[in-house]
Amino acid sequence: MFAPNNQHFQISMFGSINSLPENLQKRLEESWADDFYSKYFVRMDEKPFAVLYSDEPSRPNIPVNVLVGLETL
Repeated sequence: MFAPNNQHFQISMFGSINSLPENLQKRLEESWADDFYSKYFVRMDEKPFAVLYSDEPSRPNIPVNVLVGLETL
């Protein structure tokens, strides 16, 4: 069953990025990872892939933007 991936839009309060020291957070923001997320990952439209998933209730899908993002890297 297809379910769009919207979890990445809300930052976790107790996530691992928030627990990093300030200098490492800044380094991460200045790396390619931030550009990849903001310019590619977030803009990926998952709806065209919905036809690949069954309409029957089943286990949760792996988000399409995660799979396509991994293939791109």
